Amino acid sequence: KDLEMELKLKEASIQDLYEDLERIKEDKAKRKNLLQAIEEKDSELTQMTADLDSEKRKLKRAKTELDHKTEEYEELSRTLDRVKKKYEQDISKLKRENEELKIKLSKSEAELKEAKEKIEQLKKRVQDLNQEKEDLEREMRSQSSRAETKVEAVQNSEEKSNTKL
Repeated sequence: KDLEMELKLKEASIQDLYEDLERIKEDKAKRKNLLQAIEEKDSELTQMTADLDSEKRKLKRAKTELDHKTEEYEELSRTLDRVKKKYEQDISKLKRENEELKIKLSKSEAELKEAKEKIEQLKKRVQDLNQEKEDLEREMRSQSSRAETKVEAVQNSEEKSNTKL
């Protein structure tokens, strides 16, 4: 009986060892699957890291370009500010010159008006002088004609007197 019992215990022990062996094989297969999954994840992570590095380089290039464009923009902005300031100065200067020209124009118009009035006065004066000249010439002709008539009368009278003598 003891042998039987020992045999049963040994069989049970062997059975337990087979079961343990099966569990170990299953655990080994699970570990192999886990290791394979870890390797796949590691490969994915390596690829993602490479992709991230590539994106990082692209971002770095984009940042460099953006920095360059920002510098260009800032330079253009400064140039625009200088041009705008110059433009405003030119406009201000032109406004002042325009005001000065308006004043000069106003003065010139006033002088022109005065000159026209003076010309009209001088024309009137010339007209009056021409009329006076004509009147004087008529008067002179009239006096000359009267003087000639008197001279003739005096000559006639002298002739008569001489004839009487």
